[in-house]
Formats: sequence, C-alpha cells, structure tokens
Amino acid sequence: GKYSTQVYLDFFKHTFSAYKEQKNLETKDFAAIVYHLPFTKMGLKTNRLAVEGTDEETNARLMDSFTAAKELNANVGNIYTGSLYLSLLSLLENGRLKAGDLVGLFSYGSGAMAEFYSANVVEGYEKQLDKVGDKALLDNRSKLSVAEYEEIFSAGLEDPENNVELISDEETGRYYFAGIRNDIRQYQVK
Repeated sequence: GKYSTQVYLDFFKHTFSAYKEQKNLETKDFAAIVYHLPFTKMGLKTNRLAVEGTDEETNARLMDSFTAAKELNANVGNIYTGSLYLSLLSLLENGRLKAGDLVGLFSYGSGAMAEFYSANVVEGYEKQLDKVGDKALLDNRSKLSVAEYEEIFSAGLEDPENNVELISDEETGRYYFAGIRNDIRQYQVK
C-alpha cells in the first residue's frame, strides 16, 4: 500500500522532471496531465506534485483538468493498463481543450517502470468522441459475484478451437471476438 504509492510518486517526480528537462518544457506548458489511476486519490496526490510551485493559473488549470480526467476512472475503478487511456478519454470528453494543447501522460506499471510522454490535441477531436455511447456502455454493465467472475475469467484462459465461430451476446452493431480462423484472431460486428 504505502510503499507502492511512494514508488509511484517517486517515479512520477523523476520521469516528469526528466521529460521537462529533455524537451525544454515547464509545467505551465501543459494544458493537462493524465495519470495511470489505480485509484483516483493516487492521481490527486501526483497532480499536487505536478503543480507544486506553479502560478495560480497553472495550478487551477491542471487541477481542473485532473477533475475532468478522473471522472470515468471513478466510475469504473482500476482497469490496470487501460486506466491511463481511460483518464485520457475522460479528459477529452469532460475537459476544456483546444487544438494544439499539450497533454502530458504518466504511465506506470506494477512498481517496476514508469514513463512520461506527451501528445497534442488535434483539430476536430470532439467529432471522434461518443460521450453518450460511452455512458451507455458503462450503464449497461452487470454486477457479478466473485464466483461468476472467476468462472468467466477461467473460461477466458482457454484458447478457443481453431475454425470455430463464436457467437456474441453483445448488442447489434458492436464488435466482438468471433474466434480463431487459420490461427488468426477474428473480430466481427454483430
């Protein structure tokens, strides 16, 4: 718990500082920073480190963008590798960004490695978002018991037979894993 959190924070300080030095950037140059969020309070602690010693405008902007970026993670919980990208999606859907804005991304993995990189927001990104559809996906989740989860998890460890088509229980119009044909994974739209 506490040790893991401290490693995360130390990795952020090191990678963020090294990245800014390498790219000749300052914290104020970022419109937002998104984080791998095993839980949202860890991201809040990290964001506080990021804004330490900045002016009021930078502090407010990065705190506001963190609030926008954590919304989906707060709803979903820890999805491990995907949590950084869920933070990014949440920022894009809920934040106030414009074309050209610089977004920092802090990736972290199992206490063994971390990296910091950045991306620029492109013109028209809003047209690629589907906030209503994303909300519908989250609202369509089903609560499982531990036994039900373990059964699904264990079944997922077994490789499906080659050349046997799988049927989806997804809604029409959604992609799904349809099996393996000639040793190649197949995806279809229902």
